[in-house]
Amino acid sequence: VRASLISILPSTEEKEFLKFIRKALKDADPEIRIASVWAIVDFADFRSLNQAFSMLRDPVERVRSEVARAFGSYGSDDVLERLKALLTDENEVASVKRAALVGLKNASSLKAVEILVARLEVDEELQGDIQAALAFKVKRKEVAALVEDFKDADPGLRTRITAVFKAMKEEGEEALVELLKEDILSLNLFIAEILDSTGYVESQIRKLSHRDSEVRREAAEVLSLVGTESAFRGIVLAARDPDDEVRVKVIKALEKLETKEGKEILAALEGDGDKRVRKYTHWALERLKAKEL
Repeated sequence: VRASLISILPSTEEKEFLKFIRKALKDADPEIRIASVWAIVDFADFRSLNQAFSMLRDPVERVRSEVARAFGSYGSDDVLERLKALLTDENEVASVKRAALVGLKNASSLKAVEILVARLEVDEELQGDIQAALAFKVKRKEVAALVEDFKDADPGLRTRITAVFKAMKEEGEEALVELLKEDILSLNLFIAEILDSTGYVESQIRKLSHRDSEVRREAAEVLSLVGTESAFRGIVLAARDPDDEVRVKVIKALEKLETKEGKEILAALEGDGDKRVRKYTHWALERLKAKEL
């Protein structure tokens, strides 16, 4: 009952209740402590929230987790810097660092992505926890920031960021494809590389044999957008699809290969180890030259 009462106090907008709420932060009941922190966040009272940081060391795991979520929800730069300080403190215990990660996971600011990627590069002990926190960053701006980080990263960090996208599963793949549709020249190649590495391209190639022609059309469209060698390897295998629209998409995709990089992909397909790929590439190119399918 007391926890419920505390949770509705912010709706009154009466700041005099803050004194009572601050006192409740030290209550023996974990539910009271949790309700008090969320009430302080709802009041947007940073001074009181600052006093609550010690609760990230609360003996009850659920309290630590909820406090961290509350901090992440508040999400100011000051709060995120304090969470970062916990992560970078070599003397801090793992349980407190994991609580800080919960806060960063729930923060909507891009600064949280920046902090998490920096730790992803160097923190071996909490590698899995950091990847799991980043896997929640599936909003468009967050995914774009992760691709930017991937672009500038060394091979080791790229592998770790790719693992993050794998952990995002369909949500991450869909966000990447939507970003690819925006045709951001500085990011396209890197988005395609990530989609290749996560297994997404292979999953789309498998859809080219689906009985539903609409599924095959969508797969051909996406593979054309990705535009990597492995994507085109799948596209040419759809060159003799029974559906007119799928075949048209194959030809349109091949038209994109009239560039230096495209010619390199074509050369690779024409010399592919799979006889079917060589055969269908040749057949599709003949149709392309004739501009008919």
